[in-house]
Amino acid sequence: MADRDSLRYRRITIIRLSALGDVALAYPLLSYINVHYPHTEVVFVSKPFHSAILSDLPNVVFVPFERKYEGLLGLWRLIRTLKKMRVQAVADIHDVLRTKVLRLYTRMFGMPVYVIDKQRNAKRTLLLRGWQNAPAVQPVVEQYADVLRHMGFEIPSSYRA
Repeated sequence: MADRDSLRYRRITIIRLSALGDVALAYPLLSYINVHYPHTEVVFVSKPFHSAILSDLPNVVFVPFERKYEGLLGLWRLIRTLKKMRVQAVADIHDVLRTKVLRLYTRMFGMPVYVIDKQRNAKRTLLLRGWQNAPAVQPVVEQYADVLRHMGFEIPSSYRA
């Protein structure tokens, strides 16, 4: 296992702009990062009322996705806010139009961006051909972990905090 103190990112942003359940599914992963990578700060961007879920994690800073961050200009403001916070990399675990625009802006600032593979083709095949003829679809929590693995975090497939 690599030296966890040598991880290249000390402050990362994870973006999940909606769906309370998906933020709750990210909690065990954030807890794992909090325990096993104590020198890494996670800036989590989501809807304001999701902050209570993450409030007990000391290395997680919550940035509420408020009205001022809506639209193209608002998304630009959000990226500037993250840049002022000295975020070193961004993990997009949502992959929708808004986060695609955020990723474009993020790259303009030179920050690396890591994106979830939602396995949309596999899900489409599952719906069209049935489960017998479709490839296996990875659980969402594993998809989230894969994004952070690509960032350089060593996360076992059966992670626990």
